[in-house]
Amino acid sequence: MAGVLAERDGKPFYVQATKGVLIATGGFQYNKALMEKYNPLMAKVTPAGGAGSTGDGLLMAQAYGADVLDTNYIKATFGYQMTSHPNSLHAYYSGAIVVNHAGKRFVDESISYKLISDAALGQPDKFTFQLFDEKVRSEMGGMTKRFAEILDVPELKAGKDTPYCFAGQTLEEVATKAGVDPEGLQATVAQYNADVEKGKDSQFGRTSLTSGFGQMKKIETPPFFLYPSVPRCIATYCGIKIDPRARVIDVFGEPIPGLYACGEATGGVHGAAYMTGTAFGKAFSFGRLAALDIAKN
Repeated sequence: MAGVLAERDGKPFYVQATKGVLIATGGFQYNKALMEKYNPLMAKVTPAGGAGSTGDGLLMAQAYGADVLDTNYIKATFGYQMTSHPNSLHAYYSGAIVVNHAGKRFVDESISYKLISDAALGQPDKFTFQLFDEKVRSEMGGMTKRFAEILDVPELKAGKDTPYCFAGQTLEEVATKAGVDPEGLQATVAQYNADVEKGKDSQFGRTSLTSGFGQMKKIETPPFFLYPSVPRCIATYCGIKIDPRARVIDVFGEPIPGLYACGEATGGVHGAAYMTGTAFGKAFSFGRLAALDIAKN
């Protein structure tokens, strides 16, 4: 017999499942013990995303012998403010570069924001910066409501600081405000702009804005902006092992009768990085596959 033991008003109660149980409880970025177990580095990163992502479904499945996949691929997302603002900014996909306090680039900005996050966490700084100019600010500020709330504000439009972004009419000015080495930043931008003219980044091999799309842009139009950015873990991208029918697979490679899983609770989809939108895909697809298989049985 399959079912669920739950609690209501402090008292336990049981729900019998005549055909099966589907685990769709999300990831576990808010479970510090699990994060430390599977990726100690990520346990130091501030979690974000659904507050219910505490790993309950994973632990329940493991109690019945479920196997797991991709726990070594837990990664954060780069581009969050130092403040508690819930949205991330990926200005590097519109022409920004990412620098540290020495004013130096340390990554190819066109790769996945997961891999940029890994590079940022490898820096000695607690946080790093996205550097962009007025062209990028104006363009991104008009793209979406979310970006407008961050970039299309009176202070930044006037070239003035906000609590989450530094502005300056010169690279030296904005660097000084942000605590970034001015000479290092000026040298970095000069080299990058020269590489843009040649069509290829001589330092990291960047040739596009993101994933092979879009032309790199010079950073040359004042005012200039340094946007302090940190990684946050918004999901875990790993979890319970399932088969193509969304059945939970145990550590011996066999399906556990009556037990299914989908969405962020599962592993085996994303791999070493993450393609935007695939979290929805694995939730909808395997949720439907699970429901169809449960209905047949």
